[in-house]
Amino acid sequence: MEPSIILGQSYVLADGEEAHDGDLGCVDSATGEAVAGQVAAGLVLLGTFDLTRDGTVTGDGTLKVRIKFWQYGQVAPCTVTGGDVVPGQTVYVAGPTSVTGTATGASVAGIVVKVDGAIAYVKPSVIG
Repeated sequence: MEPSIILGQSYVLADGEEAHDGDLGCVDSATGEAVAGQVAAGLVLLGTFDLTRDGTVTGDGTLKVRIKFWQYGQVAPCTVTGGDVVPGQTVYVAGPTSVTGTATGASVAGIVVKVDGAIAYVKPSVIG
């Protein structure tokens, strides 16, 4: 199942933050700046970084990066960490390419709709 890309938006990449093309792209709700997926409260997962021209960039507080949004898709190549997850379960951002069922200190990624081995297919939390 491939992500259904619907649109994207550019955000300032937080100072010192590293973004890689295809990694989970989040926005820090306190600052409005883009950050890579990580265990932290207050992040909103929007999609994946679209850095096809550059591949990897590091924020300087002014550099803008594009995050592609999707409605329904594989959080891929995201691995599931911290134990098994099941369809219908809320999962949380665990890293730039992973989700977890453990909520402690983490931000919601979305709801699992399918699990295929170590890959979770997630309906993102920002899509109704």
